[in-house]
Amino acid sequence: MKTMNYAQLNELPPSPPGKTGWPWTEKYAHVPPTMPNGKPWAKISIVTPSYNQGQFIEETIRSVLLQGYPNLEYIIIDGGSTDNSVEIIKKYEPWLAYWISEKDCGQSHAINKGFRRANGEIYAWLNSDDFFLSDTLKVVGSLFAGKNKNYWISGTCNIVDCFGNRQRTEQSMVDKRPFVWFAGIHYCKIWQQSVFWSKHLFDIYGPLDESLHYCMDFDLFVSFMFGGYPPHIMNHVFSSHRQHEETKTSEGVLPFKKEMLLVMEKYRKQLRPEDWQFIKRAQEFDLTRCCAEESYNSAHKALTQKRVDLVALGVLRSFTTDWCYALHRSIVYLAKCLKTMKVTTASTILLRIGLLIGQHRPSALKFQPLENCKDSN
Repeated sequence: MKTMNYAQLNELPPSPPGKTGWPWTEKYAHVPPTMPNGKPWAKISIVTPSYNQGQFIEETIRSVLLQGYPNLEYIIIDGGSTDNSVEIIKKYEPWLAYWISEKDCGQSHAINKGFRRANGEIYAWLNSDDFFLSDTLKVVGSLFAGKNKNYWISGTCNIVDCFGNRQRTEQSMVDKRPFVWFAGIHYCKIWQQSVFWSKHLFDIYGPLDESLHYCMDFDLFVSFMFGGYPPHIMNHVFSSHRQHEETKTSEGVLPFKKEMLLVMEKYRKQLRPEDWQFIKRAQEFDLTRCCAEESYNSAHKALTQKRVDLVALGVLRSFTTDWCYALHRSIVYLAKCLKTMKVTTASTILLRIGLLIGQHRPSALKFQPLENCKDSN
């Protein structure tokens, strides 16, 4: 496996028309060939799993290659993309340690394939629609210098839109009690794009569970925690996470919650009974709210399409999961009905909701199984 030190801006293919700033026309932060103590920089291995992200992957690639880091190993594992991804990857082949494009079994499988090829001391993966900031690897290399072999860090992350415009900045938040991680992500938040860990940890707790498609990062980081190695939180922005219509997060939270339950079961025996009961109550509450939220998302889509029946059904489903939440949101959505439709249409929606509740009877108005909370459309 070859190691590419870094690429010079004038060596890389020219930026597409209209692309300016980092990582298109701006140079990287200067990184000296050795650390201040004269020792070599630790080798950092970055893996990018890719599939049909041609509109974003070039920015991802350049944000890695233009780091100016003297000891970089960059690996791209493409799942057989049918768009222009492979064409873009080939443009940067001279600066890649390894790349391949072939059908795989999903993101977790692709990431594992990449790390099997890696031989660095520090690991991370960067999805093909996200990108690093210009000084990321310099800061990471400095932070790992002289640390023990079980070291890992979680930094801050910018949330950007599909054009790369920053929407907000999110800091990592971690409770060092592992069971709290399962009780609710709101209190324990780690941005995978800004996480770096030692090869030693991955050798012990990896590879990724390839049966997981949404929570494989959470599963890996929890395994570090249960091993007695909490992350070191850094108040430094390492990456930008792009939110757009093709991301997994755009599918809603329910797929993540379902897989979270599977991850929880893996670690159940390592939890105290009272902690497990606390987690179950917290997750049941969270799932109830998520079901209600997903139902209202369905109602909102139907509202924009002027589909009265589907608006009514979406509101009804939210009532079947969480009455208090649904009552509040019903007022909000009926107000939108009055603004976007005629008053008679809003009245019709109310009537249909009443009829549906009557058909389902009060005994049916209780928590619905997760698999029943599907989009009305």
